[in-house]
Amino acid sequence: MIKTIPSLALQSEKWHYSILKMINKIYKKLSVLVIGFMLMTNGVFAQDADAAAGEKLFKNNCAQCHASDASVVVGPGLKGIEERRDFAWLKKWINNPASVIASGDKYAVELYEKYNKTQMTAFPSFGDAEIKNILAYVKASNEAPVASAAPADGAAQVAPQE
Repeated sequence: MIKTIPSLALQSEKWHYSILKMINKIYKKLSVLVIGFMLMTNGVFAQDADAAAGEKLFKNNCAQCHASDASVVVGPGLKGIEERRDFAWLKKWINNPASVIASGDKYAVELYEKYNKTQMTAFPSFGDAEIKNILAYVKASNEAPVASAAPADGAAQVAPQE
């Protein structure tokens, strides 16, 4: 009888060990899933930009020289800027345009020459979020529906007879 107690204790220890091993496997798999989900959603949320905040930044810092559409003010209009240059280039340009020109970047030098060698103001304090917000505003302002030229009362306009 005394011999059976150690064998029961040994079986009990094996059973506990098996359960702990199984819990550990589940924990590892769940951890991988949670971390993967966090990384995926972080990328999605990091891409979100605030066009309203971008509008404020644009009007306070950029509108003196740029239009959000294709119009030229002092510098080029910014409509479609994200199709012309990637984010990394835009960030370097916005933070320190003089260094981008000095590096010999062809596009930067062409801009500088085209706009009478007018030096763009550097905004070294603008981080990714501020720049993404401005770009979101520029994009949103160009996607806004254009007001119809139709009369407000819905009446058809008749062309004047000559």
